[in-house]
Amino acid sequence: MKKFVLLLVICVFGIHVFAGDIDEAQVPKVVKECVKQAYPEVKKIKWDFEEDENVYEAEFEINDLEYKLEITPEGKIVYSKEDLTIESIPDVIKEYLKKNYEGYKIMGANKITKKGIVKYDVGIVGKNSYGHKRHHNIYFDAKGNVVKQ
Repeated sequence: MKKFVLLLVICVFGIHVFAGDIDEAQVPKVVKECVKQAYPEVKKIKWDFEEDENVYEAEFEINDLEYKLEITPEGKIVYSKEDLTIESIPDVIKEYLKKNYEGYKIMGANKITKKGIVKYDVGIVGKNSYGHKRHHNIYFDAKGNVVKQ
């Protein structure tokens, strides 16, 4: 009996660990149309449903840049995370990094929008004053002010 209970527990937790991806047929039409309207060039979407937050997740790529959206069952985007090219990072952020992190290189950046609030997450790498290699993620608001390091 103990073996059966243990096996049952493993199965239940195993399902939660591997559950996630859902078939496009399980996604409401209004949710799919929301993505198509915002990103008409998207071809292939990986779908998921987050029960805890009651949102559908759409992950896809456009021109080798990754996108992740969280969408309510009613078709409203409540969260987005978009990869940015270095050229598309706002100039005010690039100027801040040049001034405050001389010699560091921008490795990547994301534009994150949650509940209408925009933040930028910029990853940089370089050497500190002791010559040790360091990696930082610096967060900026929509105006280019540092909000978290």
